Amino acid sequence: MKAGEPSETAVRIAINQAVAASDPELRRVLADPDEPYSEWFVAEHSLKARQQLALWRSDKGRPILQALADGMEPGGPVSILLRKRWIEDQVRSALPGASQLVVLGAGYDTLALRLLDSFPWVRFVEVDHPATQTVKRRALEAHGGIPYRLALVPVDLAHPGLAETLAREPSWDGTIPTVFVGEGLLMFLAEAEVDRLLRLAASQPGNRLVFSFTDRQELLTRGSRIFKTAQMLKLSGEPIRWSLEPDALGGFLAERGLRLAKLAGHQDLRRAYLAPLGIDRELGPGEWLAVAEVP
Repeated sequence: MKAGEPSETAVRIAINQAVAASDPELRRVLADPDEPYSEWFVAEHSLKARQQLALWRSDKGRPILQALADGMEPGGPVSILLRKRWIEDQVRSALPGASQLVVLGAGYDTLALRLLDSFPWVRFVEVDHPATQTVKRRALEAHGGIPYRLALVPVDLAHPGLAETLAREPSWDGTIPTVFVGEGLLMFLAEAEVDRLLRLAASQPGNRLVFSFTDRQELLTRGSRIFKTAQMLKLSGEPIRWSLEPDALGGFLAERGLRLAKLAGHQDLRRAYLAPLGIDRELGPGEWLAVAEVP
């Protein structure tokens, strides 16, 4: 992301969520299509973001933007919707055995906000770059305030210091079972930074990490969906820096004290969320979802 500016990737995803909620077909795959937060964050992000959301919702603008999206990132927006749904399902199934949820690189994600009432015994912590988190904080304060059980911790995850920052955070407890979420995050970090996050997740028995990662082979395949996505991200100042072959994930995690518990690709998402509803939308390879746990 550009220095001092909130993430453009974060606002694109928030716009995608808000637009999908207005789509009679896609809203059926959303965990909470009526949540208000995505629109709040888009409105607070910038005038340009507000205009883009309005254009998506207009009869004249939608076909144009859809054609552009299909050309630049075929299947990308729907893949992100399903990624979020899968991650939420994994988090919900893991939280009964945990006491803390930490969303790393949270952006404008709404997961923690929506789970607060369902899991009253859980501590909720969001970690994100200060510029992006400032926008989120302003939006929440404009709509009643930040929930008292949600801690927003500003950290630039591209630099060392996450563990030390969390240690100073009153809402954080490094001694209790924790579910970490790293959605759409690891690809933006160098391997040394990925290594630090994984070792933090492995630091306590009972911890789990639910995350996404970029398929290295697909990333290197010119013309693939993820190749096109990478070109777009590079232009916006948020290049993909880390990727891995899915077959190598188990060993990579084991070297850092974690065990691979689940792995899902785009065909798994189609079978789980689209096929049962009779929805036929384009998805593409290039990103995988995983759950890792402390052995």
